Amino acid sequence: MCILTKFLGGLMLLCLLQTRQDKKHRGLTTTMSSLSAQYPSQTLRVSNLVSYALLIAVNVASNSGLLGPTNAEISQKYSTPLTPSG
Repeated sequence: MCILTKFLGGLMLLCLLQTRQDKKHRGLTTTMSSLSAQYPSQTLRVSNLVSYALLIAVNVASNSGLLGPTNAEISQKYSTPLTPSG
């Protein structure tokens, strides 16, 4: 689970960096003809949406116990003074 979460986080970061690079190379013109060129490509937007949905699905599956013990179970097993109850 940890590897998948890191992969999705890295993918989202790469998409963000690519968007920033694209905006940097396009300049700051705001004419009507260049306004549409400042938005990220449709492929980038779709990949961001799919990655985000997959990240949420992995988090839900993890918290429901489908991918192993939940946080509450681990907290019960390894009790420390810093672990909140529940």
